[in-house]
Amino acid sequence: MDVVDDIRQRMQRILGTAHVHPRVVDRWMSMARNDPEPAPFYIMPKLHKRKLFTSRPVTRQHQYMLTPLSKALADRLQTAEDTISEIPKDSKTVAQIPDTFRFNAPGVLITYDVEALYPSIDLFDAIKTLEANVPVLSERDGFWLKVLKLVIYNNYISFDDKIYLQLQGTATGTAFAPAFENLYLYYKFRYILSHDAIQIQLGYIDDGFMIVNTTKDAELIIARLNAVSNLRLTHAISDRWAIFLDLEVYRGRNTRGKTCWTCARTLTYKQIPLPPCDFQSPETYNAGDCERRGYPVPST
Repeated sequence: MDVVDDIRQRMQRILGTAHVHPRVVDRWMSMARNDPEPAPFYIMPKLHKRKLFTSRPVTRQHQYMLTPLSKALADRLQTAEDTISEIPKDSKTVAQIPDTFRFNAPGVLITYDVEALYPSIDLFDAIKTLEANVPVLSERDGFWLKVLKLVIYNNYISFDDKIYLQLQGTATGTAFAPAFENLYLYYKFRYILSHDAIQIQLGYIDDGFMIVNTTKDAELIIARLNAVSNLRLTHAISDRWAIFLDLEVYRGRNTRGKTCWTCARTLTYKQIPLPPCDFQSPETYNAGDCERRGYPVPST
């Protein structure tokens, strides 16, 4: 029995317990009937990175036999993700949060990035974490958990006329991966990110953003994240500004003793107005800095 027949039979056994309309089953099986091929593997350069020769491994999953199930699983995981306010839907949502936020402590920003998240995830730990925290995986007598394991452990790819099975991490390109990564990191870091010093905490896939009370708090939180995680993190701590996703978050006016934080677009969200470059400390930012970064400089 070849790999295709093996996966096809596993799909049929799992879908036989789904208790859904036959037309739905037919749609989920649609790409498994006619000589399916492994997902092609390719490299996409990271042009936004300063470091040369960095790239992202991608598998083109549009015609892969498990793609319909992966899309259905993505929809179910998305319902769980939508209940978590710390996982923003888009950059516009992120931009609206600091604009209305004030807090009493001076405050510093933390941004962190999980290096090579997709290929680095411990699949056993990730599945165990989601099984314990995402109720949707228990629906229909564990049907969606079975689908998750089927999709995640059977990612066959083709490269240079050879076929490979991915044994570690998830594929960049499969439909369920973004929601899967979001939920995994949220629950993986939830205990640490419930620290009293954290005023704002957001995370989207491998990028995280926090505003915390002090630099000491920031260093403690980052140390704890690195200690409990099997993932490698890079981070930055600043009391001035930070970049999260395609937004730049910076310190604005100090109103009635409370620090104001505001987002300005850096890439795509042109509809977000740029406020005046009015920073608290003239030693920190000057008109030249403002002009270089594209902010309007208030007239003196």
